Amino acid sequence: MLKPLNVLRVILLSFVIVSCQKDIDNTAAAADITGTWNFISIDAKTSNTQQTADETDVFKTITVNDYVTEKNSGTIIFDGAKMTANNLLYSINTLAKSSIYENGTLTDTVSEQINFTVPSLSGAAPYKKISADSLYFESGSFFTSGSTSQSTQKPGGVKLKLENDKLYLIQSAMQSATETNDGAITTSDFKGTIIINLQRQ
Repeated sequence: MLKPLNVLRVILLSFVIVSCQKDIDNTAAAADITGTWNFISIDAKTSNTQQTADETDVFKTITVNDYVTEKNSGTIIFDGAKMTANNLLYSINTLAKSSIYENGTLTDTVSEQINFTVPSLSGAAPYKKISADSLYFESGSFFTSGSTSQSTQKPGGVKLKLENDKLYLIQSAMQSATETNDGAITTSDFKGTIIINLQRQ
């Protein structure tokens, strides 16, 4: 018989922001984003479903998490070819909620308070403007990879939304994975919308 999933591990997985596909919309007006922007916050809404099944039992955990980062600081510079971060810093203080199912029946709900501060980050990421309102980071960036570690950056893109002196970088993220261990098959499905909020200096 299978044991329930490690709920804390599932909760932490919900913070992983994966790269999004290049999404082209040529109907939007061109956004001039060159210049220096203050980093205001990240607004994230995520859902992570993890299921483990063998010949007799199926355990599933669905973890949802909505948060807006706190203690935000730093700047982002767009120069037409690269995005440069200077001393980006933020913290996450949120309550992740998990629903646990055994063979299709809800057996428990768990809430976990998550508090941590992301280390300060500075660095540059080349990009290409692939449409009037879309950027693509072929080598990844600290936002499209979901990590402040430049060694883990993945290719990804963002949609742009410019409103006066406010700029929003929008990602629709999705990732699926399957692994087999001792005859049990575990599948993970992550979905999320992440919005990086900036304000022109």
